[in-house]
Order: sequence, then C-alpha cells, then structure tokens
Amino acid sequence: MAGGFSILLRTSGIKGTEKFFSRAEHEIKNETKGRLKKAAALLADRARKKTHSKRVRKAISFDVEVKSPTNWKATIGPDSKKAFFAHFLEFGTRHSRAFPFMKPALDDTEDEIVEIVGVPPVLAGGGGRAFSRGNLAAAGGTFLAR
Repeated sequence: MAGGFSILLRTSGIKGTEKFFSRAEHEIKNETKGRLKKAAALLADRARKKTHSKRVRKAISFDVEVKSPTNWKATIGPDSKKAFFAHFLEFGTRHSRAFPFMKPALDDTEDEIVEIVGVPPVLAGGGGRAFSRGNLAAAGGTFLAR
C-alpha cells in the first residue's frame, strides 16, 4: 500500500475500543500542543529580535489552545495592554512609516513552523484545509491580517 497506513485494532468489547480511541485522542492533543508551543516560541523569539521597541519586545508572548486534534490555535504577538502601540509599528500610520516585526518574523520562520507543526493538522473551521502558509497567517489572528 503506497502512501497509506493501516491500523490493526484488537479489543474485547466496546469499552476497550472507547478506551483506545480516548487515549489516542489524548495523546494526539498533547503532541499537537507540544508542536504548537515549539512553533509559537520560535515565531515569538524571532519577532522579539525584529522589533526596535524594548517595550514591544517585552510584551510579545504566545498562547496555545488545543480543544481537539482538529480544533486548535496559537496566538502570537504583543500584549495590547503592555504595548498598545505595537500595531502602529507593524503597519505604520498616516504620519509614521511602518516598522514591521511580526510579518518579517513569520516570513523568516514559515518553513520551520510548517515543518514543526506538520501537514496533518487541520485548522478549526478550515473546511478541511491542511496547514499551509495562508492558514498560518489566518491563524495568527487580526494582527497579521491586512
């Protein structure tokens, strides 16, 4: 069987099957959370290196949430309470040019993040789309959206 896989499952009754799938889902969720944390830490670290503001650098953090193997998200960026002006730096204003740090950090780490997170996970509400660059930007929230 080229490019596929098979699972041989031997259980004694419905309870054994339920226990197996429950344990498998738990392990997949934990593995996904670990991979997301690693990728989010990589992007947050790169964004800290890209910004010119010490205040923004200190405010950059990440949060990872895994509800199920197919429903997960990672939020990376500066805390708006600690650095309320970060989006002005990223996108600029009418009177000030942009000093982007999140987008360049994402561009620099894109391949590494996709390699860490992998292809199998599907974004929540993604309609079956695999993890890709477009989904990575969408998963970053409104901060990366234009």
